[in-house]
Amino acid sequence: MLKGTTVTLRPVTEEDLSQLYAYQIDLENRGDFYARTFQTLSEMRREFEQHGLWNPDSGMLLIVDNESQKPIG
Repeated sequence: MLKGTTVTLRPVTEEDLSQLYAYQIDLENRGDFYARTFQTLSEMRREFEQHGLWNPDSGMLLIVDNESQKPIG
């Protein structure tokens, strides 16, 4: 976990998966370098169960607002 004064970067938890999926399927949330393919929620859950959305080549961290403790990115 990386904690700054305003935000914290932390690993994804199981409780985050539904909201994370909703963010990912909303094209307005995607930047220029985000993959253009979609993943189903069941695929995301399976990957989370296998390796927590973290492997030697890539990983996923949530940006969490320190004041509200809510994911913002």
